[in-house]
Amino acid sequence: MVLDDEEGDLDARMAAMVSLLQFEFVTRESSFDLACRFGVARREGGEDADELLEQAILALNEAKREGTILVWYQSAMKADLHMAQRQLHQLREWLAGAAPSPLETLCEAMRDEQGVPVTAVSLRWQVSQQPCDVGWMQERGVLGPVMARWLTEEPCSGTLLVRLHQPAQLAPLLASLPPLPQGG
Repeated sequence: MVLDDEEGDLDARMAAMVSLLQFEFVTRESSFDLACRFGVARREGGEDADELLEQAILALNEAKREGTILVWYQSAMKADLHMAQRQLHQLREWLAGAAPSPLETLCEAMRDEQGVPVTAVSLRWQVSQQPCDVGWMQERGVLGPVMARWLTEEPCSGTLLVRLHQPAQLAPLLASLPPLPQGG
């Protein structure tokens, strides 16, 4: 965190800091590019240090998610955080059996390489109609439980395709699936 009371061009100073901290780090055995990410909050009004730190952390988290070096705080980030917290609460309530599902299923008929019918499924929020991202669920530790609960409640038959963004998402999904019925 950088606290700076000086008047002047904060954009130029942040660009200089980024430039200073971007270089190739060399050891005897190897070398690699040093990767730094910055989340920056600019004092616009009466924000105190705690508020600015919270804003900078939100911007830093956005930089990490987007894979960018520098992100400036925008007020929409706080609204997005509150929405994500509300959605996570809704999912947990549903998983606990205390509320109806906040999600709806989208199905897309497809065929695999051999021409066998496959149904690609995805989830979206009922209220906003926005996609419920697999990566978002994984980050919050609910991917496996949500997909397992969805599979037990959704009357789907045949081969289903769930699009994952990375191989690491497969393990929590498989670990939460109900066992296949024996025989039959």
